[in-house]
Amino acid sequence: MMTKEQVHQAIDRLNDEQLHKVQAVIEQLHIDDPRERWRSIPGLRIPEQWPPDYGDFDPVRLEGEPVAEQLIRERR
Repeated sequence: MMTKEQVHQAIDRLNDEQLHKVQAVIEQLHIDDPRERWRSIPGLRIPEQWPPDYGDFDPVRLEGEPVAEQLIRERR
């Protein structure tokens, strides 16, 4: 039996109060845009553009041997 069929059968056995509880859970799970939920949190500011555009950047250039290569060399 498929999961959807099991859910449909279980829903058919619920009373009105239980159905309202299930509906509330379903509404909580069905969030198209999580930013709407985040905006309801006091003190949390969400940028209008999401994800934010950080633009192009150059990788950090470091001098010396990378730590990963040092570890490989020391293990050999």
